[in-house]
Amino acid sequence: MSKRFRNYFNFSHSIIVKNLKPENCAWAYGMNIFDLRAWRKKNITNTYHSWLKENLKSNLTIWKLGTLPPAFTQFKPNSLVRAYPKPSFS
Repeated sequence: MSKRFRNYFNFSHSIIVKNLKPENCAWAYGMNIFDLRAWRKKNITNTYHSWLKENLKSNLTIWKLGTLPPAFTQFKPNSLVRAYPKPSFS
């Protein structure tokens, strides 16, 4: 499966269409390192909870069940985290 937002979010839902782009990259969960000062400064917890509330209001139709798309929204361009290539261990 492609790691693009289109595979996780319901792009027929207006809030998704207004806020996200289907071609944006998602990432595979694993080990993530966060700058907690930046997290707090950008109020990521509140944003995350807002997305969860929107999904509940929509009767769980904003994203596909079994995925964690609210977290994906924090990794879109100009967000909290920058992507770095993983180091080679060879």
